[in-house]
Formats: sequence, C-alpha cells, structure tokens
Amino acid sequence: MTQRFQSFFRPWWRVALGFVASVLLLGALAPFINAAAFSGRVEHALETSLGRRVSFSAAHFTLLTGPGFSLDNVSIQEDPRYGLEPFAHVPQLEVRLRLDKLLLGHIVVASLRLLQPSMNLVQRSDGAWNVVELVDRLSPPNRLPVNVFPAVQVSEGRIDFKFGMRKTTLYVANSDLSIYPERSGKLYIRFSGSPARTDRAGNGFGHLRGEVNWYLKPVTNESNQLEADVTLDPSNLSELTTLFEGEDAGVHGTVSSHVRIEGPATALRLNGDVNLADVHRWDLMPSSGENWRIRYAGKIDLLAHQLVLNTIPAAPGQAMPVSLQLRVNDFLKHPAWSFLTTFSKATAAELLPVSRRMGVVFPDGLKLEGTVDGVVGYSNVNA
Repeated sequence: MTQRFQSFFRPWWRVALGFVASVLLLGALAPFINAAAFSGRVEHALETSLGRRVSFSAAHFTLLTGPGFSLDNVSIQEDPRYGLEPFAHVPQLEVRLRLDKLLLGHIVVASLRLLQPSMNLVQRSDGAWNVVELVDRLSPPNRLPVNVFPAVQVSEGRIDFKFGMRKTTLYVANSDLSIYPERSGKLYIRFSGSPARTDRAGNGFGHLRGEVNWYLKPVTNESNQLEADVTLDPSNLSELTTLFEGEDAGVHGTVSSHVRIEGPATALRLNGDVNLADVHRWDLMPSSGENWRIRYAGKIDLLAHQLVLNTIPAAPGQAMPVSLQLRVNDFLKHPAWSFLTTFSKATAAELLPVSRRMGVVFPDGLKLEGTVDGVVGYSNVNA
C-alpha cells in the first residue's frame, strides 16, 4: 500500500517542483524582457489610477513580487489643483497589478513602489493633501479590511513639503514610507527618515521612525484624527539645533526621544520623554556618564503649525525645581521658537556644575548655598 501511494504521488511531486522552478526562472528573467509593447496600456493605467500625467523611458516585466511592471526614469506630473511642479521624479517605479483584473485581460494598478524618488507632498489652503487623495484613488472599492500590500511604498526617497505654492526649507532625506489604506477610511503608515534643510549640506540631522494611524473620516471633530508612536534615535544635539535654527547653537551632546501623539488635527496631544547625555558647550569637555531623562507633554496644531511642550514630573505630585517650556510657531515654514526655564526652589549647589558646562565662569573654589527662583527665557526672534 505504501509503495503504491508513493508511486502515485511521485509524478505529482515532479510536476510541482518543475512548476516552481519554471516560475522562479521566469521571475528571474522577467526584468530583462522589454515590455515596450505594453507601454501605452501601462501609461494609461497609471494616469487613470493617479489622476496625473505619467511618462517613462522603458518598461520591463516583473513576476516574483507579483505580476506587474518595472518602469525606468518615471515622471509623475501634479494635479493642477495642487500646483504645477511635478509630484515625483522616480529613477525606478515598480507597478503591481490587480490579479483579479489581470485575469480578465485588464491592466489595473494595485500598488506602487517608488525607488529613490524625489517627491513633493503638497497641502492646499483647504487642508487637503495630494498624497491622501492619490492613495485613495489607488484603493480599490472592494478591498479587504486590512491590505496585505501597501498602496504606496517609498524606498530611500527625498520628500519635500509644499503649502500652497511655497516649498519649505525642511525636507526628509533617506525616507522609507509604506501606506496601507483600510476599508474603514484609516491610513496605516510606517515611516523612517532623516529631517534635513535645503540650505545645509548633508544627509539629514538625526533619524526619526514610527507608525501612524491617520483617520480620514473621524466620527466627530473631537475624535482622534491621528495616532502615532514616534522615536528619535540617538542623535547629535547640535545637529537638531541646526535643523531648526539653521546654524549650530553651540550646545553639544546626545539626544533621543519617544513620543505618543493622538487627537484631532488642531489639538494633538503629546506625551513622551527625552534622554540627554553629555550636554556641554562646544568648546568644553563633556561630563561623561551624566544623563538626564525628562518627561514632557504638550499640544500640536497641524493646521496652524504650532507646538507647545512642557516638562512634567516623573511621578504625579512630584516637585519640579526646574521646569522647561518650548513654544514653536510656523514650525514647517519659518520656525519661530522660544524657550523658558522656570526655577522654583532649585538647589543652587546642583545648578553650579550645569552652569559651568554651559560656559559660565565662576571663581575657583566657589560654593553656593540656598535656592533659586525665577525665569530665564530665550527666543530666536528678535524683539
């Protein structure tokens, strides 16, 4: 019985292995096959899906990552409602097709993967974003509650931001982005990248990564429109001050942070912590081994581009001899920020070494006793 069973299934195993080997071989050869005959249909499918004119220099088949095409030197024009500058220039664009439509002989775009693109995310005066509308167009009406593949994926891209016709100084370099639309109207987003400035050389300042739930149709105006977990990996403190100020503020050290963000777009709530290590003035030696962990909370208004952060005690009711407040207006276009330090019965002896690391000169052997009360402020805006 066993021999008959094995004899019966042995040919089927050979067929199965041959089929798998054939698929792998075709998948390996597909990128080298010129798909110029399908260029017109692919271009039409892309323009229908994106609502934008598309051009490319060459097309090749793909199979291993799903049936589709790989396009070279792609230019995606912008919807005129969002401006005249192209939406994206893409050295290589991978187009994955909807299998159900392909079986019927139709070429319909299921998802896009942009490799090393330069792209513009634009917000109109009414608050609408071009990328949100684009993702919505790519999402089929009969999609599953949770998509297995992202509708849009960006690898090693540069992302610029525009508000109306004006492009900001800030952009994101080395960006990886995956956007998964859900049937409920929510976008699940994974991202990482390095914030940078157009007026400064380099590949970015620090490194951000995180996950976002973006509810395009919140139940009420007070419902969460955004939920995010964002991490700033250990970064050079002077680089971050350069990011916002445009120049090194002269304070060096290492900073990292994790923050939870949630709420409506005009009143997002923040709660997180920041870790500072070896903070010192640029021309002084750091104090090795001294780290500070500071908890903070605040609010962001995404429409007005305003941010307010306040330090909070590590435990409820715990006294705070030193508290900090940061306010930033117009943080994406022309950041105007102010920083307040409030002292409330702070021990003078503990403030002495910190002041020395910031470059304040005291006589040798000086000892301080008592407490300090008061407020010290600084702003990058001239009065």
